[in-house]
Amino acid sequence: MERFESKVIRVSPSKESIRIEEMAIFGWSLQSRQDVVKPVGASSTITEGEVETDIHSTHHVALHFVRPLSLPHLEEIKQLEFEYFHSSPPSPPRGAEGGGCLCLLFGLGCVISGIALLIEGDGWEKLWGLLIPFGVFFLRLSGESKEEKDEYERRRSEWLKKQEELKQRARSLLPPQ
Repeated sequence: MERFESKVIRVSPSKESIRIEEMAIFGWSLQSRQDVVKPVGASSTITEGEVETDIHSTHHVALHFVRPLSLPHLEEIKQLEFEYFHSSPPSPPRGAEGGGCLCLLFGLGCVISGIALLIEGDGWEKLWGLLIPFGVFFLRLSGESKEEKDEYERRRSEWLKKQEELKQRARSLLPPQ
């Protein structure tokens, strides 16, 4: 009788087919799937003497996979699988994160305020000399430079290429079906 190892993973419904395909690359077969909906809270409102309750829930899919322990090259496939699922994509440049948006808003505010004070001319003429450069500084912080963007794209491209190489090596170790 053949022996198997099994693994259960939870994924969002939108990622289900992608994860099934990825697991198949490393010799796993889908044995079963189950939709899991868990209530995480409820809110009630009283309208015209009636109580209406909305139940909030999370939804994910539990996927049960099996793989024969007699699979040729199993140890090498396991190693490739570990490397594939445990490597992280590169972090995006700082301008693509939320902090960049705050700097952008603050910088635009400074520039607009400085220009408005310059136009009004209410004795605030010296202040615009500070606000506009200060605003430009924060605007610069808000966006990534071309070099940062190019470096991120290069690292992301290398990571994707490595992920594809790992999948190709794993496919080459699996017996033909």
